[in-house]
This record gives sequence, structure tokens and C-alpha cells, in this order.
Amino acid sequence: MICYITRGSLASDVRMQKYVRACKDSNIHYFVVSWDRLLENHDEPYEYAFKRYAAYGGRSIFWNFLFALFVYWHLFTKWNKYSIIHAANFETFIFIFPFKFFGKKLVYDMYDRGVFQKLERWLCRQSDLFIIPSRYRLEQIGLQESDFKHFLEIENVPVLSGEFRQNKHRSNCIRLAYVGTFEQNIRGIENVLEFVESNKFAVLDIAGSGGCLEDYVRECARRCERIVYHGKVDYRTALTLMGNADFIMALYYVSNAPAHKYAAPNKYYESLFLRTPIITNVGTIMSKIVARYDTGYIIGESLSDLSELLFSIYKNGLNEEYYDKVSCCARLWETKYDNYIKDKLECEYLQVLLEL
Repeated sequence: MICYITRGSLASDVRMQKYVRACKDSNIHYFVVSWDRLLENHDEPYEYAFKRYAAYGGRSIFWNFLFALFVYWHLFTKWNKYSIIHAANFETFIFIFPFKFFGKKLVYDMYDRGVFQKLERWLCRQSDLFIIPSRYRLEQIGLQESDFKHFLEIENVPVLSGEFRQNKHRSNCIRLAYVGTFEQNIRGIENVLEFVESNKFAVLDIAGSGGCLEDYVRECARRCERIVYHGKVDYRTALTLMGNADFIMALYYVSNAPAHKYAAPNKYYESLFLRTPIITNVGTIMSKIVARYDTGYIIGESLSDLSELLFSIYKNGLNEEYYDKVSCCARLWETKYDNYIKDKLECEYLQVLLEL
């Protein structure tokens, strides 16, 4: 049996949901110890949730200590029922590490980097299996695949179905889509809004919330009818907006937020699935992958860089180069990612666990 530990609820941890689904589909026993931080009460079967409100990103030592005790209680009372502990991130792995000395096998699943990076690097190497969303991020932590007993790259490929295949309505305008958080000076939102407002051939569908720009987005939409603000939308609507666009905007300005260099956002996989080329900026892992597979356009971080690209596309139309990128998106999704979750988790991840 496998014990999964996450500092969110299972309902909010999409990555953990995929592991659980793989266990269910393969008839492997498991249980989850989680933290229902927002008191959403979405408990799943075999999920034991610590129910104390604590906003994500909070640093309460007291509540973290109580959660650790909650985890220990379930690990000790179920001692003979499991042999593997799969923990998400440094903050969880550090307090289950002592179980290694009592014969339990430990999986370190690094969603994001921790604060104590030297200690984290050492703990990574002590795990029986180390998992990371992109092997490019090994550079970030200063390690290589040979440093681990077992290593797996499990990408954050979302669960997508064929009903969202692209349904674009061509016109003499360029339609852009952005769905996500409205972070100031990081996501390039300000540049995209200014460009669309100033150029009549550009249309923007924008959805999301948070950050510091929500009021600004609303104001731009009020002033310009070609900027359509959809508010916070569900995932089906988000896919529809991006699927109907000519380009998905996925800018991550590393000059203002260096950690974005290693970001592996869902937008990349969604662009492949929807056959919608992506526009991103230089200096990120995603830009390297986009360039390698020719699935989008890579620009600098300034408004002039964005303007130069879109003016060129408008002048030349959605030509052969554009449709070559559409084809590259389709081909990569179909050959690598269409069955990725089943193949990677059921055929590779679970097989490694059985061999530990």
C-alpha cells in the first residue's frame, strides 16, 4: 500500500489526483493524508484530512506542527498497512524522512523548491524515488539524474478530452487569449492590453483573477470593446477561450521574477491539445521546448517585441509558417501526450514503486 501526503486537499492537488487515479485503475491500495486548508470538505474515499483553516502560502509554525502530528498519528496507527510514503515538496518530506530508518520507502515529489535549499538537495538524494515535473529543473537544484537511486520526470500534463478540439472562426483580426492570474509586471498582461487597445486588428479574450491587475483589466475592457474580460471561469470555459484563439499568451518575465525560468505551466500542454500556437518569451524552460518542437513564437519581454511579432503576423496573415506550428502542436500531442498520464503513471511510475 502507498501513503500519499499533501499539504492541500486532494481535491485541490491535481497532481496528486493523477497518482490516486493510477492506483485505482491498477487496483493498488492507497490512502491519502491531506490538509483541508480552505475547509472545503471534499474528502475522497481513503482520504484523511486535517481540517484547520490556513491560507495557502501561510507560515504558521503552530498549524504546521499540528499537521505534522496529524500525519504521524496516521502513519503510526496504520504502520502495517503501507510500505511506501509519497510526499509532496520539502515541507512535507522533511518530517517524514525519519521513517526511512524504519524500513519505509520514501518518494520525494518536488512540485516547487523549498526555502532551505542545501538541506533540500541532500534530502533529494536520500529519497528512494525522486520525481520532478521537468528534468530541466535539475539545473535549478544543482543535481543530475545519476545522483538519485531512482529518478522520474513526470510532467504536469492536464487531463484533457477530445471534445475541446479547436473551432476557430477566421477573420481579418488576430485573436489572442490569456487565462490565468493577473500578476503585475510578470505575466506581460500590461503589454498585451496596451497593444490590443492601440491596434484595431487585435482582439483579446482574457479571463482570471487575483494579483494586482484585476481592476486595470476591467477598466481596459470597459474602454475597448476588443478586450473581452470573462472574469474567473471554469476549466471548460478556459479551454474554449484558448481553443477559439489564434494564439495563447504565456509570457513569464524572468527579469522581474527569475524563478519563472523553471516554470512548467499547463498552458504549454493546452496549446498542443488545442492546436493553438503559444506566444512566450525567451529565458524560460518553456521557451526552449517551444523552440525545440516549433509549437509557437518566442519574443523578448518588451512591448516593442510583442508589437513587432504581431504586426508581422498581421501583415503576412496566418500563413504556412503558422499552420506548420499548428501541425507541430497536433503531432506532438498525438505522439507524446495523448496517452501520457496512463502510460507514464500506470506503466512507469507504479512499476518503479513495485520494484523499490
